Amino acid sequence: ARGRADPLTGLPDRRAFLYAAGRSHEPGVVVVADVDRFREVNRRLGQAAGDALLARLGAALRGALRAQDPVGRLGADSLAARLHLPQEEELPAILTRLSDRLAAAAAEEAGAAAPRLSFGAALLPAGPGGLDVALRHAEIALAEAKAEGGGRVRVFAPAMESRLARRLRIEAALETGLDEGRFRLAFQPLVSPIDRAARGYEALLRLEDVDGAPIPPAEF
Repeated sequence: ARGRADPLTGLPDRRAFLYAAGRSHEPGVVVVADVDRFREVNRRLGQAAGDALLARLGAALRGALRAQDPVGRLGADSLAARLHLPQEEELPAILTRLSDRLAAAAAEEAGAAAPRLSFGAALLPAGPGGLDVALRHAEIALAEAKAEGGGRVRVFAPAMESRLARRLRIEAALETGLDEGRFRLAFQPLVSPIDRAARGYEALLRLEDVDGAPIPPAEF
């Protein structure tokens, strides 16, 4: 099935986007844009304002690209595009222009309350299934941008897959850690800088992953 148009933004839905993007054989890049903390936007401004913001962003995305560049709404607050990319060296400038255009649209719609946007991008590999791979990679790059605090543009690199897997592993440990007894208290001495004597202890909460291995303090 070819999908249909999203009633809010007027953009093709995920299925329609994939159908249209899959028909193009130009060298290109897949870009996914996402509104940071969109649920908070809805709670703070109201759902009608959130809907208006998404509609404005959809129009800005469509207006920033060529008529033949496929665009779509992938999910609640995620938009996507497949862009023509004659030369890979042009990608940073293209992503900067696109992110600036959508950020300006968000500011015009929501003013000082405008949320930040995160972007993930991935080059389209050659061969069958390239679009599916590129979309997955772009969504991994988007997850990396959000993990770094949001409001960023990231291009997929292979190391991002292992970092995402690690983050998901820690999240799984957090969700079940209390019930399964994987939290541990560690006591760190507080040492006087004058005589190097211990003056007390600081209690630190540590977490083990699903295999029982301790998660380093830098990660939790």
